[in-house]
Amino acid sequence: MPAADDGGERLGRLVELVREVGAERDLDVLLGKIVEAIRRELGADRASLFLYDRERNELWSKVAQGLDSQEIRFGASEGLAGHVARTGEVLNIPDAYQDARFNREIDKHTGYRTRSALCAPLRGRDGEVTGVVQALNKRGSQPFDARDAEALTSLAGLAAVAVENALLHEQNEALLENLVLASSQAIEERDPPTSGHSHRVAKFAAELARAVNARAAELGQGYTRDRLRQLRYAALLHDFGKIGVREAVLTKAKKLTPAEFGRIAERLRRFAAEAGARFRGSEFQGTEHQQATKLAARANRPVPLSDADAAALEALRAKGWLTERECAILSIRKGNLTAREWADMQSHPERSRRVLAEVRWPRRLSEVPELTHDHHEKPSGSGYPRRLPKESIPFDALILAVADVYDALTANDRPYKRAIPHQKAKAIMESMAKGGELDPRLTALFFEKECFKEAEGGSQ
Repeated sequence: MPAADDGGERLGRLVELVREVGAERDLDVLLGKIVEAIRRELGADRASLFLYDRERNELWSKVAQGLDSQEIRFGASEGLAGHVARTGEVLNIPDAYQDARFNREIDKHTGYRTRSALCAPLRGRDGEVTGVVQALNKRGSQPFDARDAEALTSLAGLAAVAVENALLHEQNEALLENLVLASSQAIEERDPPTSGHSHRVAKFAAELARAVNARAAELGQGYTRDRLRQLRYAALLHDFGKIGVREAVLTKAKKLTPAEFGRIAERLRRFAAEAGARFRGSEFQGTEHQQATKLAARANRPVPLSDADAAALEALRAKGWLTERECAILSIRKGNLTAREWADMQSHPERSRRVLAEVRWPRRLSEVPELTHDHHEKPSGSGYPRRLPKESIPFDALILAVADVYDALTANDRPYKRAIPHQKAKAIMESMAKGGELDPRLTALFFEKECFKEAEGGSQ
């Protein structure tokens, strides 16, 4: 700090700093602001702030990396910062290499040459040391003086209060995180074959959002860490409404239940036996009933039904071999759900919105209910439940749709579908994008940036 700078000017800057960091609740951002203030106020080349984990005897900090952050930890048993954490002393070291407490290995590892160092403890409301702030290498090759030590102690007091508040806020955020994860897990436990779906969708969506952020100018969309977190929560909870869908519908594997199909098979066996008794010596009737059983079994699978099989089912109904209801269900052209069951399944986005809207989300996460509500909307306007036109669909809901469809296609075999290889899934989704079922730009970007490859890792 310049020698001409008087105490009044410094006090003014401290007051401004109080205003700046007092309202900051993001620990990563807060640490960066405090470190920059220390470096600036003390005229230091570098500054750092580490929190003290007393139970593990470690110092740790967070370093922001774009939309993510990385935690750094090291032992507090040695080094100047470690000494301050353990003892609570203020250290002003004119020449670090002449002090036995200095850990030279850090300089060797980083290639940085530490000369002067000034370290002060952070103390919580109970007086316990909660961290360490340090300034390195005062500019002008001069050592730090007593005024610098006084200023750093003041900054440490301010930092301690702000950090403690941020840590309390982070604990609340962690509680919300755990509740979201537990809710997501509860949904998937209702339908074990889909286990992991929501987590994979969340990772796919986050990677696609990062790819969008890298092209913010081109796509007109940018992401903050809060927006990314909001998207991730919406992805984890996008199927939350399925908790209200009937289990028989949610876990349905074929068009008819095993008991319902068993009744058809038994009926056809009985008819075959009766026909054999009437036409003793003729195998025609038995063969016809066997073919009818094979037809029913084939039609019972959740695969597209051919015109020929649909006509054959109607013929069986006309002969009295199938009931009206059985014929109608077996004649479902695509999938395995009846119109009523499909309506029940399609209700899950509205159920999600209705339940999640009851949660008092922080303002920065307030769109979670709407994103879960709209993740099945399509740019063509043919989606559900609201059939929104493209311009009315939230951008993040379009991202969710891409992530959701990819995982639905490629996930492990389920009772009602087989996993589709990546290349085939890509072709299907590109066709869907051309048909207005997915956003073309996001679909292309998803595959261009290989967002699907981050399912097994990636920082959140």
